[in-house]
Amino acid sequence: MNLSKFKKVVIGIVSAAVSVSCAAYAAGEAMGETVYQRAVMVDKKLDDIGAKQRGLSQSDIDELSVLIDDFTASLGELGSESVQLPLDISWKIDFVIFHADFRGLDMSGFNSSYAELNKTLALLLSAAA
Repeated sequence: MNLSKFKKVVIGIVSAAVSVSCAAYAAGEAMGETVYQRAVMVDKKLDDIGAKQRGLSQSDIDELSVLIDDFTASLGELGSESVQLPLDISWKIDFVIFHADFRGLDMSGFNSSYAELNKTLALLLSAAA
């Protein structure tokens, strides 16, 4: 299996894991609908970026940054026992960003948004411990 197909398989597996997490948590009372909806929006944008990999535009990065900011803001609704979905989203962000070609694009907004998400996740995890 060549590397491109392998990446697509892994992205598919991660997407499935995020979808399962979203469905499971949406059914429970631990996650508000806002968190679920925003997670789905980030997940879809990551799928779009993963499918493009090359030929990404600044608007792709800017839109992802805004979606991550909105998702991070909604995490205040979560209890400390509900961190699996944000962790799945964070892992998928890492994977997709690592494999996409962002040469020539301003990543400062994304980097700031992602750092804030990671800081929020760290707080949720420390509260769960």
